[in-house]
Amino acid sequence: MTDCHGLRAMLPPPSSGPVAELTSVPFFPQTVHQCGPAALATVLVASGLDTTPEALVPQVYVPGRKGSFAVELAAATRRAGRIAYTVESPQAMLQEIAAGNPVLVLQDLGAA
Repeated sequence: MTDCHGLRAMLPPPSSGPVAELTSVPFFPQTVHQCGPAALATVLVASGLDTTPEALVPQVYVPGRKGSFAVELAAATRRAGRIAYTVESPQAMLQEIAAGNPVLVLQDLGAA
């Protein structure tokens, strides 16, 4: 797992290829410590499901740790009838986006 600055350093420069923007993906603003439910709602709604971040909070948010973790996000995805999988590189992530697939990036701020 890497932070946004580390991820940015791993990505090719913007001029190195086509740019993709997924304009039909919904946006859910997050509340304090609840970016996981908001991000998961974004990709689930984009896949055709009807949900909200509020509906996902009990499934993915861990109050004692003030955040969401990969295992809870993957389990909630399965409960919703979808399959979560890991892309192996920043380039693979960009290919998913170019193919029209929204990507959820898990940023670990707990170790800093």
